Amino acid sequence: MTWKSADTDIATVSSYGVVKGIAEGSTNITVTTDNGKSASCKVTVDKDLVRPTWFILLGNDNVEVGYSKKIRYTLEPENSTTTITWKSDDTSIATVSSDGIVKGIKQGSALITATTANGLTSSRRVYVGGFKDGTYFDGTSSDDYDVTYRVTDINAKTCEVYSCNINVKRVSIQSSVMGYKVVGIGKNSFENCKLSEVSIPGTVKYINQGAFNNCEFLEKVDIAEGVETIGYIAFQSCDKLTSIHIPNSVKLIEQYAFHGNGLESISGMEGVEIIGEGAFKSTPLKSIHIPESVKEIRYQAFHYCNSLKTVTSLNKKPTAINDEAFGYLYYMITLYVP
Repeated sequence: MTWKSADTDIATVSSYGVVKGIAEGSTNITVTTDNGKSASCKVTVDKDLVRPTWFILLGNDNVEVGYSKKIRYTLEPENSTTTITWKSDDTSIATVSSDGIVKGIKQGSALITATTANGLTSSRRVYVGGFKDGTYFDGTSSDDYDVTYRVTDINAKTCEVYSCNINVKRVSIQSSVMGYKVVGIGKNSFENCKLSEVSIPGTVKYINQGAFNNCEFLEKVDIAEGVETIGYIAFQSCDKLTSIHIPNSVKLIEQYAFHGNGLESISGMEGVEIIGEGAFKSTPLKSIHIPESVKEIRYQAFHYCNSLKTVTSLNKKPTAINDEAFGYLYYMITLYVP
């Protein structure tokens, strides 16, 4: 057999049919037998193409009947490139699309198998229907594929955010997922994530303890009207979070909620009643607006806010201010009152 490349600047071929990529592009490789028969194929040379050496499917295994979820996966090395084929062993229970989106058809379970172009295979059994309190399930839109939710009340059809892929950069939490209303951000759900932006819908009533604790890359937080409580160390040590709007629906900012982050300015807060212990401690706030709704400012709420220059209070009657609420900064701050 004789081998030939149509464009040797793109790829060459040896007398044994071994193709070598020379430059990015495509060319045809043709082989001819000694009695005149021939065949050809198109060869594409990709720049810096890296094939995966490890492949595994991720996420939880649950989907409600009639709803769809995308199955996440990871490849190693991270810069590897491949196509993936998907298959369900029981399409009467669950189907899977060419881009890995599983749809629940009826209650039961099906094995979903994915295979890379170079033959790596990973499988995951998906359970359809039968949800109860505590059942975990993944987000269903491109904005929250990396978020895992947990059923909080099967009768009320409510859920909360349970966890998130630590490497996700942007998340838009949905108001309803698989028919369950999202009413909360659970404890430590985004803790230590590489998140830079997040939006929280108005169905959410609470942002729980440590929800965004130590998210050092978090720059933008959009909290819709409806949230009532921002919990203990919820946004602690978010160094890049320099400003935030706290909706008027928030009644309670718990202890150390924004402690040690990069906050320079705050807007909103018109419904806040209690500012908890150390809530804004050690932040670079330059000014703070205390609305008339505030009933109590607790211990060290603004302690070590060394950049704080002005406090505007709209309280017509004195607010209860606990020991060291402003630390030792009284002599540095100008207080404005009605």
